Parts: sequence; C-alpha cells; structure tokens
Amino acid sequence: MAQISYEAIKQKYSGSSSSSSSSSSRGSSSSSSSNNSYYSIFEKYEQNEKKYSSAKECVYDLRNYDKLFNRNIVDGYDRIEEFLQNKEWLVTMDVDGDGQITGDEENVQIADAIALSFDSELDLYIQEKLEEVINNAGDQNLRNLFGTKDSIGVKQLALLGIRIDAVGNASSWQNRTYSFSLVELPDDLKAKIAEAGNDEEKINAIYDEVYDAVYDKDAKILTDKNGKKGSMIFSDCLIPDGVANGAEINLSSILDTLGGYECISKADFIGREDDYFELMDNLEMMINNGEFEGTSTIADLYSENTLDVSTAVRAVYTANGDAPGQWGGSRSFEDNLALIEKNGLGSTGGSSSSTIRINGVEYEISFTDGNILSSQEYKEKLEKFDEILEEKISTYKQENNGEDPDSITYNKFVSEATIEAKIEFDFKQK
Repeated sequence: MAQISYEAIKQKYSGSSSSSSSSSSRGSSSSSSSNNSYYSIFEKYEQNEKKYSSAKECVYDLRNYDKLFNRNIVDGYDRIEEFLQNKEWLVTMDVDGDGQITGDEENVQIADAIALSFDSELDLYIQEKLEEVINNAGDQNLRNLFGTKDSIGVKQLALLGIRIDAVGNASSWQNRTYSFSLVELPDDLKAKIAEAGNDEEKINAIYDEVYDAVYDKDAKILTDKNGKKGSMIFSDCLIPDGVANGAEINLSSILDTLGGYECISKADFIGREDDYFELMDNLEMMINNGEFEGTSTIADLYSENTLDVSTAVRAVYTANGDAPGQWGGSRSFEDNLALIEKNGLGSTGGSSSSTIRINGVEYEISFTDGNILSSQEYKEKLEKFDEILEEKISTYKQENNGEDPDSITYNKFVSEATIEAKIEFDFKQK
C-alpha cells in the first residue's frame, strides 16, 4: 500500500501547503535545522518501519515484539479492513493549527484523525501512560476506568497532567472517540504532586485541585519543539463495545504499517525497543521540568462540541443508541445531549454502588445482595443488565421507526432488565 504522507492528509482537510503551514501551531518551519524540523521527525522513524499486506499479518507479527506490543493487539483486528473504509465516524479538529476550525476540518474521517493526532513523540508518551493504567488496573472496560472523576483511569492520568475528552463531529455524533491530551500545570501544583508521590492520603488531599486544573476549560495543551500538540485520539471503533481492545489501543501502529499512513507510532521502534523506553524516560523528565509550553485549549483543537469522558462512557448505551458492531447514526451533538438529559447516564462501573440518571433525576444504585456478591459477580451482573437494557432499547427503535423510548418506557425497560439479569437494585434518589 502506498505511503500517505502527513502533509497529504493535512492538505486533504485544510487545503494548506507545506509553505503556508510552516508557521502554524501544528506545523513548524521547513527552514528549521534538520535535527529539529517537522519533516525530520517522520524521516527519523520511517526508516525503521515494517510494512504488512493484511491486518492479520500485521497484528500477528507485531505481537511477537512483546516489549512494545502484547498478545491483546490481536483483539479486534478482524474489523480493521472495514474500519479503513469508514467514512461515517468523523472528528472535528484543527488540522493545520491556525487556531480556527473551518471547512473540511469539521469532517475528518476517523482513520485520518487518528493518524493526524499521532504527530509528536508526546503522543507516544500519552499512549504509554494509558496502557500502563489499563495494565495496572487489569481492566479494559471504559466505564470502570473512566466512569467518574474518581475512577482509577481518570485519577491516575490526571496526576500526570493528562485529560480525556470525548470528541467527534457535531452533526453525526457518537460517544466512542476520545482525545487524551497533556496539559500544562502550574509549577506549585506539580510540586505538590511530586511531594505526594505514591502516598494515597496525600494524593487524595490534593486531587480536587489537580482535577480542576487538568479539566479547566482554559487548560493549555503541551506543544513539542516542532509545534506539534501532545494530544492523541483513541477510539472504541473496531468493536464498539465500551472496552479498550488491543487493536484499538494500537491503531496508530497498525495504520503506520498496514494502512500506509505516515504517523509516529510504537511500530517505528521495532528492533530498537530500548530507544523507545529511553525516549519515554526522557520525555517524562522534560515534562516534569517544564520544557514544553501549553498553547491551544481542547476547544481550540476539537471545537466546543466535546463531552467529559465520564459522561461519554456512561452514556454509550443509554443515549448513543448505536448497537455494538454498527457504524451508522446521524444524531447531532445537540441531539445526543438531549438524549442524555432524557435517558440519563448508565452505571459508573465496578463498585458496590453506582449512579444513574433517569428522566433528569439522579439516583444512587446499590445491590441489595451486595454483601454476598464478589466483585466479579457484581461486574458480570451489571454487564448483563447493560446488555439486556441495550437490546430492549434497540428493539424498541426498530419497531418504532428509529424513535427513542420515552422516559416511562425507558424506566419500564430498566425495571425489566434488573429482573431478567437476576439482580435486585435498591434505588435511592440523591
């Protein structure tokens, strides 16, 4: 497959040339020294890259390089060929870095958006930290990782200065695409985080301050020496089931080697894995030392049409409406917000209690038999509940010309799902 240069993808959406983009915040001057130019970054890595002719060949070979990839990279690989043809999932993003989102930048195809987002070594660092969180938690369920402000994924990444936002296209919104962005933190807050170390009590004492800074609407995304943003896109797009499957996490590497896209990925380090981990250590040190400056906000980069990750991952089943495995849907961002208000948010994930919003009212939910349920049993029953509820909503829509159930019908489905999942919920209004 022919290589698709970063510049070619950029021109597809922004219509800019290499000369006109040289001063933009997403690019850098083509007259820069060779060891600091935008182009040399790609040239530096492309020479080490392997190429594959099929998705199966790609992922089954990549998993042999287990210092960079693990066996989970195979999960979801059979959807990759279909994914490469997907023109329905779109992302709005400032492709040329001029601070404005115009024209075709409002409709970037998902594969292009992911490739465009992996344009900096900072993006490799963010991906590495995301994978560490998933591995340490032993969980790939997005609600368990990101369902609340205090969920393990949100918390651990926030302490690293990484925020997560659901991004997409305003006219055909889906909750399954997320940006992970490094933001600039005040020096005094970085000092508090460093002083807290791994002390849970100290971390808890400063966490509200950390969270507020990381998720402030004016938080600035770190920019590397080449003017490229530390913000990468992950999408639950191969098996859209609310789980971070291995092939989805490693899509940048798959695109880099199979799809022909020019991006910076872990695949560029095959055969020189030690260099990769040395780079991760150096980047962490440079970030902690404040060597990167923050520039654009999330809204500057992805427009105002974003959701906080906790709302998005919990609303996948109750508001999004797309059954797992289906691409479609033409619901706008505003339509999606209206559905969230009407149907509420789903459960937050693995704990003995959860929160759900029904018809605009928030309830605390706990299992009445929680004392005799193991955590695994709780998780299995909750997943079964979600599966049954989603099926009921999907069937209703098929029988009613795509209309979503009203609040009374939705509440009825919730009650039926609890019975069919063989669990008992104790609902208490918060």
